[in-house]
Amino acid sequence: MKYPKPTFLKTASKVRHARRTRTIIAIVCLCLIAAVVLFILKMASMQERYRKDFPQLVGAATATTTADPTPTPTPVPTEVPTSHEETTTSELAPSLVTEAPTPDPTEDTEPTEQDNTVDVFPELPVHFHFHNDHPLQVVPHSLRDQYLDDLKEDLEDYIELYCNDAKVKFYYVNLSSNETMGVNELVPVVPAGSFNIAYAIDYYDQCKAGTIYPYQDVTYTEDYPGNSSYISQNYKYGKHFYLRTLAYYMVAYNDNVALNMIVDRLGDNDDLMERINAISCYVDYSKSVLYTDRSGNPKKGPGRSSCYDLANFMVYLYRGYMNDPDAYQPLVDDLSRSQIPSGFNTAFSGGDDLILHLAGRNDEFGEYTDIAIIDGKEPIVVCISVECDSYDRSVTITADLSTLLARYIDSLH
Repeated sequence: MKYPKPTFLKTASKVRHARRTRTIIAIVCLCLIAAVVLFILKMASMQERYRKDFPQLVGAATATTTADPTPTPTPVPTEVPTSHEETTTSELAPSLVTEAPTPDPTEDTEPTEQDNTVDVFPELPVHFHFHNDHPLQVVPHSLRDQYLDDLKEDLEDYIELYCNDAKVKFYYVNLSSNETMGVNELVPVVPAGSFNIAYAIDYYDQCKAGTIYPYQDVTYTEDYPGNSSYISQNYKYGKHFYLRTLAYYMVAYNDNVALNMIVDRLGDNDDLMERINAISCYVDYSKSVLYTDRSGNPKKGPGRSSCYDLANFMVYLYRGYMNDPDAYQPLVDDLSRSQIPSGFNTAFSGGDDLILHLAGRNDEFGEYTDIAIIDGKEPIVVCISVECDSYDRSVTITADLSTLLARYIDSLH
């Protein structure tokens, strides 16, 4: 019997030993790789949990700048807040308005407690000013009178043909020639926020007289509820405002909370209404008035005015500003950055036309009113009030009627 050679057995043993060693090394390597992978996955999971639990600390160690711990006052916004209203006309956008950037609603921000301290009011860096001069009229006065009669006929024809579903009131005043013309201008209207112009004028008259200090600190409390208010939608009770800031909100946003806070500081209501009525009072805002709505139904109640009265308030403001610009400059500036859309923009939006307007909207009564000083080829005041089924319909009618007026002014130059 032959036995394997010893050298062969040694060689086979070495082969088996080497093979076993390679197998063990391969297993160890696989275990190490698996351990590294598991460690990386574990660290990633812990980092994600750390980021969720402590978002304020993420990146703090590598930040190159430090945050200023001192809070800065929030300036009065000049952007239009999101509104449910849709119109067919563009918004009033005076060239002097400085718009603030709109925050990204998708950006993750932590809720912060309201800073109740009073904020500094940012005045316009360049004040609004009316034109110093106007082009000369090129048609004779006799022809101008004829054109004015034609304008009134065009307005009446438009109202008769296209406004069967609405009740329209119109009044126009020329600030250079005192020319006037109206359609239903003495009929009572529900002015809503457009009547804020009367309160704003009285406020600045009282500031001029020294009975009111515009930088008086006023606190927003439960005494001033409001559902049509920029203040109530953006601030909680306890916030402090200057009267100057409230005056801005009152005319730029038609803010009824700001209105009530200012009216409370204008003194006795009877004295206040007596001062307002001294400017214009064909329809007494403080008295109950009987009138007929667009459906022919009789209605009675206070808080009514007329296109004639509202236009006269704007005339008073223009004359007052020309005589004493410093007294009314803040009001003129605030009107120039109104956040309320206007049908006047459709007709008076080109060239050198400047528009200061204040609109009122009362959905309960279906009454929509817009008053404006329009300084273009001629300085004019116009007030249009439309009683109809929808706000959009009123804007269309206002735009059409003001277009007829703009064509009349253009025909004179």
